[in-house]
Amino acid sequence: MVQSFARATEHGTQAMALARRHGWTDEPAAGIACMVVGTVLTWQGRLAEAEPWVQRAERALRAESHPAAALDVYHLRGMLELGFGRDAGALAGFQTAERLASLLAAPNLTITVIRAFLSHALVRLGETGCAEQALADLGERERDRGEIHISSRCCGSPRTTRTPRPPHSPRYWTGPRR
Repeated sequence: MVQSFARATEHGTQAMALARRHGWTDEPAAGIACMVVGTVLTWQGRLAEAEPWVQRAERALRAESHPAAALDVYHLRGMLELGFGRDAGALAGFQTAERLASLLAAPNLTITVIRAFLSHALVRLGETGCAEQALADLGERERDRGEIHISSRCCGSPRTTRTPRPPHSPRYWTGPRR
């Protein structure tokens, strides 16, 4: 996996070098390359290195013209802000990503993850009631996901906290997700 992260970073960096040479830095493809590098660096905890990549992705992938890609950039922005401990900025990023997801024609698969991190940011800001509501708005299938269980535990509310099922429970494996 480490090798694939290194390869993704290398390819993204090469793509941006090419984009700079040809004046394409504001093009969506360049934004995707920046988002890939920013994502890898963020997940590696290299936040200071990730921030300029995320900023470049934000400039190239505007919500008005590329809402699905912008959703991912705002999700990434939220993750970066959480890593820096800037909880209000993280909340803003996750809220924007959630709003963009609601505008898409098809449901976005990352909305559950975004909602989990959004609730985490709310708890860190002391807004546990809002965090509980964000989780309560999810459907039964979404509430059964691991990241939602973790967020529910952070809230500590009996309304959102569920008793974990034993690993042998058939609800843990429901087959491939469609």
